[in-house]
Amino acid sequence: MVGVLCIDNMHCSIYGINFKGGGKKVYFAPKKDFWLGAVYWVISTGLILLSVWYVLQDASGWIRVVFGTIPILVWCIWNWYGTNYTITTDNYLEVNHGPIHKKIPLNNIRTVKCRRGKWFTIFDYSLSRDCIEIKYRYGKMLVSPRESLTFINELKQRCPEAEFSC
Repeated sequence: MVGVLCIDNMHCSIYGINFKGGGKKVYFAPKKDFWLGAVYWVISTGLILLSVWYVLQDASGWIRVVFGTIPILVWCIWNWYGTNYTITTDNYLEVNHGPIHKKIPLNNIRTVKCRRGKWFTIFDYSLSRDCIEIKYRYGKMLVSPRESLTFINELKQRCPEAEFSC
């Protein structure tokens, strides 16, 4: 039996996959590796402690905090909580990774394959080493949806001309 949770007619959830706008978009939350979370939180905690130290050491330390540590702290938190993937009915793959937003037409996707990512994935669009490599007309990206099989099946339905090797 499939478990469905509907808050109202516009927002339903099936096993962590949200269908928004009456089925117009398929939203995928990212898979998050523990080790990468530890890296993000160690950096964030270190930056907070460094900020406090700068301010306590010197009255002008707030300048370093405002222009140095706060932007990096915001970037780390935004990436951790702001990463998601959406396949739209107007045939786009929307990838959000913190402040970075990409919108790729599905007909530009050439290959989709499962692979193990690099150890340091902070600059990719994934938060896990278990990722999917998507090559499209003008580049490639690594994504890591929590429900990867559902994500791949959705792409197979909407990109029949793409080559899949998962």
